Amino acid sequence: MSKLLVQLGRQVVQNESVSEPGKRQFLNDASDIGEVLSDDKAGNSSVIGINLEPDDEITWTSERAFER
Repeated sequence: MSKLLVQLGRQVVQNESVSEPGKRQFLNDASDIGEVLSDDKAGNSSVIGINLEPDDEITWTSERAFER
């Protein structure tokens, strides 16, 4: 049951902004996290949480990604 709730929660979060992950409050997909953290101009001011699975990997982040 808890796996189903996790999947449902992830779908709800991804539907907040399908084309622009930087406008979501929570990021839980490695590709979305990498996209937001690697783009200096991304609108990532609304991101308040990041959840990365232990076996996922982010290949690049911007030096300015964590300034704010």
